Amino acid sequence: RKTPSSVPVTRTALALLRPAKRLSCHDHASVTSLDFDDSGQFLLSAAADRTIQLYDCHKGVRQREVQSQKYGAHLARFTHDGLSCLYASTPAVGGAGPDHAVRLLLLALKSYLRYFRGHTDQVVLLEMNPVSRTFLSAAADHTVKTWDLRALQPLGSVGTARAAQVAFDPHGVVFAVAEAPQPAAEPGCVALYSTAACDRGPFLRVLLAAASPDAWTRAEFSNTGRWLLVATALARHLVLDALLGRLRATLEVDAHAAPGWMRFQYASAGAACFSADGRHVFAGHVDGSVALFDLAALAPDAADDAPPVTVRPCAMLPSRQGIPKVVAFNPRLLALATADSSVVLWSPPADD
Repeated sequence: RKTPSSVPVTRTALALLRPAKRLSCHDHASVTSLDFDDSGQFLLSAAADRTIQLYDCHKGVRQREVQSQKYGAHLARFTHDGLSCLYASTPAVGGAGPDHAVRLLLLALKSYLRYFRGHTDQVVLLEMNPVSRTFLSAAADHTVKTWDLRALQPLGSVGTARAAQVAFDPHGVVFAVAEAPQPAAEPGCVALYSTAACDRGPFLRVLLAAASPDAWTRAEFSNTGRWLLVATALARHLVLDALLGRLRATLEVDAHAAPGWMRFQYASAGAACFSADGRHVFAGHVDGSVALFDLAALAPDAADDAPPVTVRPCAMLPSRQGIPKVVAFNPRLLALATADSSVVLWSPPADD
């Protein structure tokens, strides 16, 4: 029996990832979120069939299903307390009277521990603090709220001009709020807040011209906190220098992906993400493949006025397992998960 070993996260190793297991547990419904737990062993998916599925990545099997037919299920996110998760409901945006509470679910018992009420419209983004029991929620009511798992009321709230993407930095002390450009030539905006004092307003705002004509679907910090990825619904994504507040790169596959190729009934959790080392980005593409970008061209010491560079994929990872509309990288293992109406687990080729 082979003993476990560490595998360096390199461009070569990442480019070898291939689909290894397809899990079709959502009855052909669109999967709209994926999330790994801290150990990397477990994966959560939520979908338009109003279920949450828990998978064991070591065994490549579904371990548990949770039905949420009354409220819907979206944005299932692991907490740091064993097998428990947060998730949002899926009423229609702008609908009258539905329950927009965020639920804290004990997966092992399929029971609810707490409800977090405060939003007046659909929650479109949930993000767990990487180092504590606090979390962020963003909603179609144009607010972003900070919460503690142990308290029923929000710790803080900030207003936005429109529904936004949010992300914590790796230390949980700063969070980003990203608002996409609007058709009326209103620029996009990325604002950075102190987690402990968000009510004081952002300490940094970055205005971006209409860098992408389609929706922004995800914001994510790299593992160092230096880079901030803003994923879009097109084959073009943005990388910002979070320290200097500058757009440093656009990640582009091609110019042929039709707008709206990854539209959902409600917001998805994004088709691009960082690798665990923060030096590579995976991005799903309309042809079913996953583009791998190497960020080695981004110099941390570049001049403040240096123009953004265009980064092309260093590899295209082939797949015939549906369109990777949602992408997540395992925090502990050399593994990737993607989803369309099924969840696909990716891993390197098995050793002979």
